[in-house]
Amino acid sequence: MEDIIVQYILDYYMHCNTPWVEVDHVLMLVHVHIVEHRIVAHFDIHSKCLNVLNSLRGKYDDIKAWETISVVLPYFLDMVGFSSARKDLKLSSEYYANKKPIDPFQVYMMDGLFEQQL
Repeated sequence: MEDIIVQYILDYYMHCNTPWVEVDHVLMLVHVHIVEHRIVAHFDIHSKCLNVLNSLRGKYDDIKAWETISVVLPYFLDMVGFSSARKDLKLSSEYYANKKPIDPFQVYMMDGLFEQQL
């Protein structure tokens, strides 16, 4: 598959990466070019959610951008057969029961972080 996101998920893009089917947590570093700032997103596979850690709150703390990622990412995971490859997922849990594999992830903006000032 040619898509770079799929390559990350399958461990084809970075030599030091681990395929996502082998881990329970994925950390994603997202670069916000406008302010030369990086935000960390923690994808909790068993809880099917994104925890966003942003130390530069305010103007560029846009949950809508993260909601977009939470909608798109399940499609990529479904495309590579992620759920069927993970035999340890508790599909009867509150996070997976009565939901389709392509349903959006829950997004949580983590509070209580040290904050930077522009």
